[in-house]
Amino acid sequence: MMDWLWGERYLPLLVGVCAILLLTLAWAMAHAYREARTSLYFLIREQAATRLRRLILITLPVLGVTVFLVVIWLVPGARPELPPTPTPTLTPTATAFYTPTPTSTPTASPTPSATMSPTPTPWGTPVVGLPLSMLTPVPGAVTPGPDAAFVEITFAHGVSEKEPVQPATVFPEGIACVYAFVTFKGMSPGVAWTFAWYRDGTEIWSQTGPWQHGPQGTIWVFYCPGGDGYQAGEYEVHLYIGEELQRVNRFLVEAAPTPGG
Repeated sequence: MMDWLWGERYLPLLVGVCAILLLTLAWAMAHAYREARTSLYFLIREQAATRLRRLILITLPVLGVTVFLVVIWLVPGARPELPPTPTPTLTPTATAFYTPTPTSTPTASPTPSATMSPTPTPWGTPVVGLPLSMLTPVPGAVTPGPDAAFVEITFAHGVSEKEPVQPATVFPEGIACVYAFVTFKGMSPGVAWTFAWYRDGTEIWSQTGPWQHGPQGTIWVFYCPGGDGYQAGEYEVHLYIGEELQRVNRFLVEAAPTPGG
């Protein structure tokens, strides 16, 4: 099967080569035809006629190939539609999304308070170890500045005009997605950062990459586990700059009430 990405680049060149070849063959056939009709010598006329027949046999397939190439080049509907290349995900049973929305001014005070300590207080099953995505280093990661920090994490049901919709710390079982709004300051392009989501102390998704969202402002990430949505349990979101845990916040997904309960 033709590699259509390669074809998009080289089809015009192939069409041009075929066109030049057809012109050359046409000139050769015209010359042979003229010799076959006007030569004074019988042997030369016979040789010219034989050469003309051979040129016609060569020209027909070249003409067919040229027409085929022109059609697939100029008529998009004539190209076969290939299935998209699958993109691997970190969690096979879940789809995760990341949507940055940097702003020029942070929406939260950079002064930390007792409720924004990066060291979580005991709550449910403790989280042990670094997120899995941090096991692969970020190539060319930049050293973070001394003021780089994630200031606050706010959870919400959704987003509208870059603002959280229904901020909450408790969500109903089966909710499709939970959004985490993060304010930040002092960040530099290329600094390695990580966000990780946990349920009852077990990592369910994480992502590590270079920072690309300005020195300060707000971004949001959201995670949709798919299937029946979020299961009941205690959830945490951890944010790292480099290998340093910067911010932790939690939310609870409550079990749906049983019928008649």
